[in-house]
Amino acid sequence: MAARRLRGAALECASDDECGPNEVCDGDGQCVAACNPWGMGSYGHCLDDYGGFDSVGQCGAGHLCVYYGSPIQATACSWQGCGDVCECPGPPATGPAVMSCGDITGDGQNDCHLSCVDGRTCPDGTVCLEGSGEAFCMSPPPVLPMYGNCGAVDASCVAGTQCVVEGGFSVCLSTCTAVSDCDPVPPGAAFGESCGNAITPPVGNECHIPCDNDSDCPSSMQCVSPDGAQLCLWPPRARGLARPGLRATLGPMTLRWHRWSSGLAVALALSGCGDDATGPGADGTGGSGSAGTADGSGTAEGVDSTGGSGDSTEGDDMGEPCLRNDECEDGNPCTEDVCNSGVCEVGGAVVSNECRPQIDVDFPPRAATLQDGSPVVTVTGSVSSGAGPIAWLTLNGEDVAVAGDGSFSHDVTAQMGGNTLVLETADVYDAQRKRVQSFLWSTGYRLPTTPPGGMAQDGVAVYLSQETLDDDDRSPPLDDIASLVALAVEGIDIEQFIDPTTPLTSSAGYNVYLTSIDRNSTSAALDAIDGGIRLTARLEDISGDLLFDCTIPACQLAGGDGTGGMTIDYVEVVSDLMVTVDGDHELVVTSTNTQSNVVGLDIYSNNLWTNFLITVVQPFIIGGVVADIENELTTQVDSLLGPALSTAFNGLAPNTTLAFPNIADPATPIAVDLVTDFRQTDFHDGLAPPNPSPPQGGVIFLRGGGYAHEQLAPYANLGIPDRADCGTGPGGVVMPRQAPLELGMGDDMLNQLLFGAWQGGLLEFDMPPELFGDGGLVMDLEIGVSGMLAPTASDCYRDGLVRAHVGDLRIDGSLTFGVTPMTFTAYSSLIAGLEFTPTDTGVAVTISDIEQIDTELTIMEDDAIEQEPLLEATLETQLVAAVLDAIASGGLGGIDLPTIDLSATLGLPPGTASVTINTDEVVRSPGVTVIRGHL
Repeated sequence: MAARRLRGAALECASDDECGPNEVCDGDGQCVAACNPWGMGSYGHCLDDYGGFDSVGQCGAGHLCVYYGSPIQATACSWQGCGDVCECPGPPATGPAVMSCGDITGDGQNDCHLSCVDGRTCPDGTVCLEGSGEAFCMSPPPVLPMYGNCGAVDASCVAGTQCVVEGGFSVCLSTCTAVSDCDPVPPGAAFGESCGNAITPPVGNECHIPCDNDSDCPSSMQCVSPDGAQLCLWPPRARGLARPGLRATLGPMTLRWHRWSSGLAVALALSGCGDDATGPGADGTGGSGSAGTADGSGTAEGVDSTGGSGDSTEGDDMGEPCLRNDECEDGNPCTEDVCNSGVCEVGGAVVSNECRPQIDVDFPPRAATLQDGSPVVTVTGSVSSGAGPIAWLTLNGEDVAVAGDGSFSHDVTAQMGGNTLVLETADVYDAQRKRVQSFLWSTGYRLPTTPPGGMAQDGVAVYLSQETLDDDDRSPPLDDIASLVALAVEGIDIEQFIDPTTPLTSSAGYNVYLTSIDRNSTSAALDAIDGGIRLTARLEDISGDLLFDCTIPACQLAGGDGTGGMTIDYVEVVSDLMVTVDGDHELVVTSTNTQSNVVGLDIYSNNLWTNFLITVVQPFIIGGVVADIENELTTQVDSLLGPALSTAFNGLAPNTTLAFPNIADPATPIAVDLVTDFRQTDFHDGLAPPNPSPPQGGVIFLRGGGYAHEQLAPYANLGIPDRADCGTGPGGVVMPRQAPLELGMGDDMLNQLLFGAWQGGLLEFDMPPELFGDGGLVMDLEIGVSGMLAPTASDCYRDGLVRAHVGDLRIDGSLTFGVTPMTFTAYSSLIAGLEFTPTDTGVAVTISDIEQIDTELTIMEDDAIEQEPLLEATLETQLVAAVLDAIASGGLGGIDLPTIDLSATLGLPPGTASVTINTDEVVRSPGVTVIRGHL
C-alpha cells in the first residue's frame, strides 16, 4: 500500500530536489530521511590516542580506517562492502554532507563515506579533501599526547612536549627532572615510564619508555638505541603520494585503507579509479544519484551511492567518453588507462622497470673513497619516472628539491670512515623506489702494498709504567723488566780480573797476592726519565783475600808471611739509556752520561807487621782489579744491558699472522700479516717539565699494516681512511697511561687488518641455498656476494662507540619463487657493533650485533617486481644477517700478546730470562682499543 499524507499536513515538497541533504520527498509531500533505518557506525576519525590505527575501537566491527597522506593528514571510519547508501551510518548532526556508498579507494569494494562535493559543508571537526572532482569529509588527527606517534601522523605534540626524530624513528617526548613529571606509558610497556638522558644532543633528561628488546615496548613500537640508551620509538612509515595542505586541490587523489591482516597492520596505496564500467549504473550501484524507497522506487537527490564525483560542472575536463578500457589511450605507455563511469581516466602506473621511478647518482659513485679537507659531500644526480612527475625525493630522511629536468643536488656531512646514502622517491602515482649506496671519507688514506708500504702511522702503542719497568721486587716469578736486567748483572764474573799466582806488587821483601775475590749480591734498577730510562747497576758486598809473601830474611825477622783482605760496599754504574727511533724505523737504545763509582773500599792486614803494606798495595788494587771491575760493569751496560733493553722493547711489537674466517672456503682461513715497525717514543720522569707531566713511564709508538697473502677482491680504491681525529686534526694514538702495561691498537690499525681480510676475499663468496630454509616456495637458488668496500671501523659517531660499516655489499641472485623465475641485484649497507674481548693470550675482535641495514633491490622481471618487498625482507633478515653471523662466529681475528724473552741475548738457558704479558681487561679510548695488563 502506498504511503499517504496525513490529513491537514502542509505540503513540504513536490520532489526530492526540495528536500535537504540525505532526505527524500515521500508520497505525502513530506521530506523524510532517505533511509530508515540507517546503518550502524560513524564517519569519525579512526586513530587511537597515540596516533595508531584503531578502526575497531573507534569505528566498530565491519569498519576500516581510510586515511590520506603520509604522514597521515586525515582519517575516516568507513563501512566496507555497502550495497546501497542505506547500509551506511546515518548523517552526523552537523553539516549537509551527502551520505555516499561507492569505491573511493580503488579496491573494487564500496566504501561508506561523506561526500562534500559542490562545496557542501562537512560536519564539525572534519575537513573536506578535494581532488580530481571528488571530495570527502575526513577528520584531521588530534593533538598527540606524550609518547605519541608524531612521525606517522601530521599532528602536533601536546604542549610541553616535542617531536623527536632519530633515524626515521619518532616519538613525542618532554624534558623531566623526575619520573613523576612523566605521563603513564601506553599499555604493553614492560618497564613503565622513565626519566633520563636518552636522546643526544642532551637537553636534559627526557620522559621515555625504556626497553631491552621489542617485546618490552607497547604494540607497534620498537626498541632502538639511536644514541646509546635504549628506548621505545615508533618506526618509520612509508611515505605517501603527496603532502599538500588540507582542502588543497590535489592531483590524482590517493586514499588508503588500513585493515588488520594476520595480526599485522597493512597499509596499501590504492588508485582512485574503478574497474571497467559500461555507463551509469553498470557497476551495480544504481547509478549516480539514485536511491530506492521502501517499495524500491523513487530517487533521493543528494544521496550518492556510486562514490563518484557528483554532478559535473561546466568547464570540468571529464575525459573522453568510453565503454571499455581498450577505448582509452593517453599516449603514455607507462600508465594504465581505464574506462570509469563512461569516462577515460588514468588508473595508475604500469608496474615495470621501465615505468617505475629511477634514481641515478652522478656523484659520489657507488663504493667511492673520497679524500677532502671538508666533510661536506655534495650528492648530485637525477630522478625520473616513466609514468609521471616525481612527487618527492629524500636523502637520508631529508627532503631534496628536484629541478624541472629531474636533477638534484644536496649536501651531506660525512663522518670519517663509512657513510651510507639512502635515497627514496615516489612519483605522482605513488610508485616508490629506493637507492642505497655507500662511500668512505677521510682527509687521508693508506694503501697497503708490500711491507712497509701503506702502513698506518697510528698503528700500535705500548705503554710501560714505572711499575712495569721496575717494581723493586726481584722475587719470582719475574714480573718487571728490571728483573731481566738484574739477571744480566748477576752473570758478571769478577774472578776473571785476578791471577792468584801473580803478585799485585813486590815491596820491602813482600810479594802481595790477591788470592780470591767474590761478590755477595748484585742489583739493577730502571727509572723512567725524560727521553728514556736511567739504568743503575751494582756489584755489591765485594770481598777478597790478600797474601803477604815474605821473600827475604829481614821480613822473616819481622814476623814472616801475613794475610789480609779487601772489601767494597759496591761498585756502581749509572747510565742514561735514551730510547729513540732511527730513520729506518728501528728502535735504538743509546747509553749516555755513563758514570761509575766505587763506594766503601777497605784494605786491611791481619798482622801488625804487614800493616805498612796497606798503603803500598792500595794503588795497585784501585788501579788494577777495582778499575777492571768498573770497566767491565760499564762495558756490560753499554754492550749488553742497553741492547738487552732494545731487544725487550722490540719484543713488544705484535708481529704475527692473523687468520680471518673464509666463508667461501671455511677450511682455508684468510691469512693477513700484521707487520709493525717503530715510529716514535715518549718517556717521562713524571716531574715537570713538561707541566703537567705524564705519569712516570714511557710509550712506544709503532706503525702497522695488514697485508693479505692473496688478493681476491676485484676492486681498486684509495685504501684505508685515516681516522685523523675524526677528520678534525692530525691524528695520533693517545694512551690512558693508567694500567701497569697498556697495548693500544689504533682504529687505523684495525682497519688495516679488515682491509687485508677484505682483499683476501672476506666478502667474496657464493651463498649456500639453505639460508632460505629447506623446501618451501623458493627453489633453484643461486646467490653471489661481493663486498665493494672493505669493512671499516670508526668511533666517530655521536655516542663515541666503535662500529664497523660494511658498504655496498652487492648481492646477485636468481631463484624460482613458486613457478615464477626471477633474477635480482641488491646492494646492502649495514652498521654493526664491534666487541673486543680479552683472551688468555690477548684480545679477540668480534661483531656484537647488527644495528642498521639498508637495502636497494631490483628484480629484473617486470611480473615479479611486486615480490621485491618480500625478497628484500628475506635478504636482510636471512642473507645479510647470516653473512654477519658467519663472520661473527669466526671472529674478525685476534691479537696475541708477545712474550719478552732475553735468554738468548743474555747467554742464558732458554726461558730463564722471560716475562709474559697478562691481559686484565680491554677498554676503549678515542680511536684506540686498549688492552690493559701486567707482566
